[in-house]
Amino acid sequence: MLGRKRWKHLSDALDRIERRQDRVWTALLIKDPGAPAAVEAYDGLRKQVAAAASARFTHLTQLVQFDVAVAADPAPDTLAKLVDGWFEQAGIVRVTEATGDPDTDQPFQVVERTGDVPVVMEPAYVDQATGRVLRPGRLRYTKAATGAAPPEEEDR
Repeated sequence: MLGRKRWKHLSDALDRIERRQDRVWTALLIKDPGAPAAVEAYDGLRKQVAAAASARFTHLTQLVQFDVAVAADPAPDTLAKLVDGWFEQAGIVRVTEATGDPDTDQPFQVVERTGDVPVVMEPAYVDQATGRVLRPGRLRYTKAATGAAPPEEEDR
């Protein structure tokens, strides 16, 4: 037990040192804004603010487009095309197919497993630039079809 306490104490001390180092670095940047590190930090901050303003404007424009489209009482496919365009602009990928391979089916949450054939119940949404899952899809595994039509369809 003594070893764990020492490890925890050292870890806490290292964390305090790192936080103090960050404060010193920040203070130096503020004190000498002409230093190369300060110039780089301010430039990065300026770019982030500009990107945030642009993203907000894009979002507001999309809300206006949606309101205008809904007010015109459009067909569902018209709204779907509008959303598809926004996805393309934002770099969002709608994943509607599963491979059955756990490594490539990571954006899906498996809700049922009664066989080996993957069936997508709800698509997954993934950020194309980062690969980050924005909303996991739902996936179930069923038994392979035997090739015979279900009884309801044979009677028709």
